[in-house]
Amino acid sequence: LGILSHAPGGLGVFEATFIAGLGAGGRPDVLAALVLYRVIYYLLPFAIAALTLAVVWTATNRSRIGAAGRQVHMVVGALVPAMSAGLVLVTGVTLLLSGNLPGETGRLDALEMVLPLPVIEISHLLASMIGVVLIVLANGLYRKLHRAWLLAIGLTGTGAVLSLLKGFDWEEALLLGFALSLLFLYRSAFYRSAGQPIFIMSARWAVVSVGVVALSVWVGLFAYSHVEYSNDLWWRFAWNGDAPRYLRASLAAGVVLAALGINAMLTSAGRKSPPEPVPDAVRAIVAASTNAEANIHLTGDKRFLVAPDGDAFIGYADTGHSLIAKGDPIGEHASSEALIW
Repeated sequence: LGILSHAPGGLGVFEATFIAGLGAGGRPDVLAALVLYRVIYYLLPFAIAALTLAVVWTATNRSRIGAAGRQVHMVVGALVPAMSAGLVLVTGVTLLLSGNLPGETGRLDALEMVLPLPVIEISHLLASMIGVVLIVLANGLYRKLHRAWLLAIGLTGTGAVLSLLKGFDWEEALLLGFALSLLFLYRSAFYRSAGQPIFIMSARWAVVSVGVVALSVWVGLFAYSHVEYSNDLWWRFAWNGDAPRYLRASLAAGVVLAALGINAMLTSAGRKSPPEPVPDAVRAIVAASTNAEANIHLTGDKRFLVAPDGDAFIGYADTGHSLIAKGDPIGEHASSEALIW
């Protein structure tokens, strides 16, 4: 019947013959045998054949695949700072909100059997503080600062461990682990390291940070609206003490945010890098250039990014907020492309 139906592999007809024609509809062992038959004689050989073809094609086209992979890595690498900043911002918000919501009773009961209460309390407090730091640090990742990347690596890894310790929140740990993997995979995208402060907050970023912390506090107030407030809550430590943990975490988050804000205000002044003397390599490239505008780089009010081979440079000015270059790099084309990247 399967052959006469011309259906591929007799799919459907073969099964209908057993189930309806032979009256095996109520036999779970027959149904299981039919499923196994399809898996063993159809799906498994197909999977093996597809994998074999993929391996053979990859082996014969590895040069093309390698070139395409490098191009994709380069393009994605240009987007990584913004993606990482957004992802780290999300992880910080997640840690804050999680710290201000009740823990899952079943998970806490399981942790109670293996961990002492002080570990839970300290992990909960530290996780909320790390959440605030990650929110502010996302701005440094967006600016591609190497020191911000180093700190983000440490904080996301620590936050993943604390998520497991404070309430076995494996979903948060997975999110933080994903952020950690992305940061580590594209570590070359965070290359700016020359004395740039990593906790600078613009007015917009300060508003976002304060708004997120305020939102997390409001969520906690809503979650624990049934709890009668008293000063004793601040000093209550218990496995079911979600409300006291929320109060302590909110206070710690506010203190950390205030400290980061004060630090940002103190370090925001005087960030403008002074001009540097014109390097000899720049003078040589300008002298050999056919572009008359190249001589504008000799006015003594700029800083320079020079290619490692000394064949090209970018002259720029530091406004205190941005690094501004006029026009294309000066010098050899290949070296200029590398400098742009």
